[in-house]
Amino acid sequence: MDLFSLTMPLGIIGYCLMLLAVLTGARIIKLKVKYHKLIALIALIGASFHLGLVIYYNYF
Repeated sequence: MDLFSLTMPLGIIGYCLMLLAVLTGARIIKLKVKYHKLIALIALIGASFHLGLVIYYNYF
């Protein structure tokens, strides 16, 4: 399994985590603020890694 095969799952997971962060921030899903911040941080890291892989495989 190479890194290119991780781009699609990372994109889907990143999108789901961002949606979850928005829903917890809007208080549609009620969680403590520390969990909301943790979900948002993990989503940002996952999206950044996904972006890095896409840029690497498309332009290098």
